[in-house]
Amino acid sequence: MKDVLELLKPLFKQPWFIITGSMVGGFGIVNMLDSLMLRILKAPWALIPDWFRQLLELFRSLVHPLFDLLLGWFSIELPLVWKDYLAMGVIVMFMRLRSTSVIARAVKAGELTSYEQNFWTGKLLLTKESNTRQRICFYLGRLAYALFFWPMKLFGAIGRYTTRKGKKIGKNAVEKQVIETQYVVFFSSIVWALVILVALLLLKAGDIILA
Repeated sequence: MKDVLELLKPLFKQPWFIITGSMVGGFGIVNMLDSLMLRILKAPWALIPDWFRQLLELFRSLVHPLFDLLLGWFSIELPLVWKDYLAMGVIVMFMRLRSTSVIARAVKAGELTSYEQNFWTGKLLLTKESNTRQRICFYLGRLAYALFFWPMKLFGAIGRYTTRKGKKIGKNAVEKQVIETQYVVFFSSIVWALVILVALLLLKAGDIILA
């Protein structure tokens, strides 16, 4: 138990915007799970109470029209589960935006000699000599990877956070802290999702007992 508390303690010592982003990420994961269960069961997930489902529906009513608008130009209509998949991808993409900016600034200032981003299709190398096109490709590549392959980033963060094994980036403490915060916010999103699910499970059990 002590080890678990030591592992979770840093999650609650982050700035308010990091904690808020993590909570939004946790909500997005639950939203994705609800959509997936609906797809599998062909019925609403019984674990989700009506009041929480209204929050999910409100979130979807704000996000889904954006995908309908963008994909409507290509006559593409996505199922609900894929819209929620991309919605979670957008959340993770914004989580990664700050660390991407820090990396780019550190390379441009010469504080970081280079940064190599691995993709399935190849690698993107950012150096101080990189031109505007290469910098744009680096930004878009990292953000697009987070958008479409967010499960790999989120669940990959579990290993990197719990074992503290990750890329050693930046020469000063500020840079390292910002980059490492990326893994903190990814990991804490999963923790918040578990907290929400456990709370809903307890409420459901309470309703069954009192019924």
